[in-house]
Parts: sequence; structure tokens; C-alpha cells
Amino acid sequence: MVYVALAAIGVAALEVVCFAPVFRYVIRQSARERELLVNQLCHMAGRPWQEPPSWAPETPELVPDFVTIPEQLPDY
Repeated sequence: MVYVALAAIGVAALEVVCFAPVFRYVIRQSARERELLVNQLCHMAGRPWQEPPSWAPETPELVPDFVTIPEQLPDY
């Protein structure tokens, strides 16, 4: 009977260790959602909480600025 109780305690400890990252992920996700909601509400009120992200092209070398004719576009 003692061995069964020790095995149950060991399994419970293993479950806690294995599922701790899942709980941490859920807590962090809810914090990110709250932060996004606060940011959106502040933007709607006219007082931004964070600066909006600046647009930066990921690969500007794909289409140069001087290409204006569709025939000059490279084939990808």
C-alpha cells in the first residue's frame, strides 16, 4: 500500500513538472492578449500606449524602384 502511495506521489510530481511549461504558456498568452487590448483601447482613445510598428519591407532587393514596366519584372 505504501508503494502505491509513493508511486502516485511520483506520478503527480511528474505531471506537475511536465505540464508547468503549458501553464506558463497559457499565462503568457493571456498577458499578451491583455497588452494588445490595452494598446488597441489606447489607440482608439487617441493616446497610443505603444508606438505603431514601422513598415519595413522584408526583402527590398526583389523589386527595385526603377522597375516600372511589367515586362521588366523578373520571373520568380
